[in-house]
Amino acid sequence: MLKDAATLSELCALHWMDEDRLEGEPRELIHYAVDTGLVVMYAQPSRKPERHPAVFSQAPDIHESELALVGDLVMRRLNAATADAFPPGGKLAPLIALPPHDEENKRVVLAIARDAEEFLADVKRRLPTLVARITEAIAGASEAEASQRFLSVLAEDAPALAAWLGGTSPTELLRLLPKGRLVPPKLHPAFGEARDRLRYPTGRLANGRHVELADVADAWFKRMTRNLREMTPDQANKLNDDAWALAYLDWINRDAVERELRQRVVLVTTNQLVVNAAVSFKTHHAGFAHFGEAYVRDARSLLGAKHCFAPTPTEKTEFRIQEFLSVLFPNSIYSATTRFPKAATVDVNASAIRRFLSGWDMDKKLNLLTAAGGATERTSNFPDDDLARWRQVVTGTLAQVVMNRRQQHGETALPGNIGDKVNVELFLEDLIRSVQASFADLYLRMGVIGVEQLLDGDHDVRGLPALRFDPLYPRAQAQAQALSELMFDREKRKAFDLEHMYAELQHEDDSNYHAHVLHAFVFASSGKWLQARVLCRIALAVVEGIHENQKNGRLGREAAYLMAVAERRLAGRVAKLDHAREALTLARERRDPGAGVDERFTAEELAQDVTELQLGFFTADRKEPVEVRRYLTRAENIVSSVEASGETVNCIRYWIIRQAVTNALLASLVAALCGQRFPQELGRIRDLLAKLADLGLAPDPASRHAKHRYPDEVSDFVWLICATHFGDQKISSGARDALQAFATKHQSIAHLSQLEQLRWVKFLNLVGIEVDHHDTMSSKA
Repeated sequence: MLKDAATLSELCALHWMDEDRLEGEPRELIHYAVDTGLVVMYAQPSRKPERHPAVFSQAPDIHESELALVGDLVMRRLNAATADAFPPGGKLAPLIALPPHDEENKRVVLAIARDAEEFLADVKRRLPTLVARITEAIAGASEAEASQRFLSVLAEDAPALAAWLGGTSPTELLRLLPKGRLVPPKLHPAFGEARDRLRYPTGRLANGRHVELADVADAWFKRMTRNLREMTPDQANKLNDDAWALAYLDWINRDAVERELRQRVVLVTTNQLVVNAAVSFKTHHAGFAHFGEAYVRDARSLLGAKHCFAPTPTEKTEFRIQEFLSVLFPNSIYSATTRFPKAATVDVNASAIRRFLSGWDMDKKLNLLTAAGGATERTSNFPDDDLARWRQVVTGTLAQVVMNRRQQHGETALPGNIGDKVNVELFLEDLIRSVQASFADLYLRMGVIGVEQLLDGDHDVRGLPALRFDPLYPRAQAQAQALSELMFDREKRKAFDLEHMYAELQHEDDSNYHAHVLHAFVFASSGKWLQARVLCRIALAVVEGIHENQKNGRLGREAAYLMAVAERRLAGRVAKLDHAREALTLARERRDPGAGVDERFTAEELAQDVTELQLGFFTADRKEPVEVRRYLTRAENIVSSVEASGETVNCIRYWIIRQAVTNALLASLVAALCGQRFPQELGRIRDLLAKLADLGLAPDPASRHAKHRYPDEVSDFVWLICATHFGDQKISSGARDALQAFATKHQSIAHLSQLEQLRWVKFLNLVGIEVDHHDTMSSKA
């Protein structure tokens, strides 16, 4: 315990030093950044707690409680501009999510919401059984006993609902984060063009990261991994992200020092490799021994924060961690007294603690701690009494934190007539709707935080469908068409305001159904199909909650259609395509009965069949004969139908034609890889190639065709491969040069799915083009 206490003392000393600087003259501003581990520590402290070192290893039973307490302190109470954890007015300064931690945070948030949402969908399917179980359990019980039985069954059969009801669900905790609490540097008020603001790199981006920092990130990666004997690809990718975050931290603080700003960005982390690497690197900031002392804090150091053990501004606590540690380390840790009148919190005898940890034998350590200055105050029953006190303080503080959360949550009351089966069912249905509303709010908050990065990257659009809303909602349709246009324009899409879209669409749809579908569309534009799928499910749940007499055209058709596309894009094996087919069937069922054939659905059905063909060939090594003629005919029929319909919305017309033609071309390429020859179909393939080029939907190098509009990474790649392989000599030569340039530009394929990576390599091999594929730094692992 003494060793753990010494380590904690060293860690807390860094935070106490920060508090001194924050309150000193001249004042130094500190802006805290946090890594993804803190988000997980807040929302899911039970998720692999062994990854995080315990405060006291002799008290493993409260390790999760320690993590939960630190997570709550950082995410909900720590102020990032002053030493006071409870600033006037209760408004917390934002925490910073350095890239690429900002993207990783979104993945974690969405994974938590996805898991809970999928569990919730299962609960909805089992609702009758759940109601029957609860009704049976509470039969004949008193009201108090019935409530306990109700909650007991709920906790056993539907823990996600039980946790949400108690205010401890990961999804609910994340939703309760104040809006704007965790932001990327460009959205943080400390950053800007003014002379007294911190700056952010502005150079060229590659894969969303600044090229100028590549060497710095590489150096940090090597510092973190120099003592690792081996690591998995997943570990390498995570450390790669941490290395880039440290590179941004390094650049921002170095720039601040050079411009003599009295401001620092300090990264709070749960990763010991990051902490160790920072300690090993000298700093450019005068007054600090190393980079870690200046800019990196182990999350446990914040246990030294003034209000860590006082969960609200009005609560008082007799526990002071500096006093607790000073009992363990007399004459090494001093509370602020008249002896140290200017110390904000404590003064630490760092040399004594370091000598304690340096390897002396226990007798010398104890002599060091008790020598020169007074008798020890350590309890006689050491360490049991000290550990018992620590347990009591941690669990007691956390219990108060949870109680405060529940009060903020406005804990839902159980049904009044709990013995009534109808009431139980209605209560559970209302509870499910409340949880779904929580998901929606979480996605909106997360989207507002991350949408700038979502739309500000250097990615290309890949297979973005077109939406068609009911005429009763002209604003939604106008927004859908505007999004379809601007997602292909990197400059215009940067100006998109997701929050404004939600507010604008509230005027004609206060259920947020259309806003959720368009939010999903934004994710789809960046290839975030998992997030798009979850938002589509939320939108469908919203529709289900609208009374039949009030639906007014909100049938869920577009949510189901976009979900079908998402399910297809997420399918990693043939069996998973069943989900896509079910969603497409649902979209057809949700159509207005008086509407004609929607060729978007026909084209999507073709895409599903071709995806099944590709999955069989590329991932299951199935080389069955491909009926090229049948796929070409289906595509030709779709194109003819769309042209005959007089479709006036360009984004819809172009999408249907492009999707149908591209999938017919994909089927032809798979056939070619199987060794099939079909000279009688070459003319039809070339006609389809020309169709896309004439509409400006292909990167045709020949000037006789229209200007290339709506560039799509997948469709363009397939067109160039087919033009090179199937085109006549004139078309083929120009397409080959364009394909070589295209493949070189897009040589990093780590972001693609397994199917897409295999397809990319085999198609290039088919036409005899070799490209050195690589990722940025993870490939070095």
